[in-house]
Amino acid sequence: MKEKRVTKRAIFASLLSVAVCTSMLIGTSYAWFTDSVTSANNKIKSGTLEVDLEVKGGNTGYNNFDTNSSIMYNYTADAAVDVPAIVKGQYGAGRMQH
Repeated sequence: MKEKRVTKRAIFASLLSVAVCTSMLIGTSYAWFTDSVTSANNKIKSGTLEVDLEVKGGNTGYNNFDTNSSIMYNYTADAAVDVPAIVKGQYGAGRMQH
């Protein structure tokens, strides 16, 4: 008798879930297709865009790093051998254990 009650309760809960999901789907679809937006002072213009490209230094390749030292900060790269000790340092890589 108890198993029958549990089964009925499970079926009722499943049907109720399906009904709720269906109603939400219908409500969402209705909201999606009946939504309207009005906006003032928007203008759409068409035209031609002209872009001029300039190669720095006369090279034909592209370099992502600017080597002009007057506009860049001074930086000395760490030796490859020292990098693991710097990264793993006192707190370890990526850890915030202050």
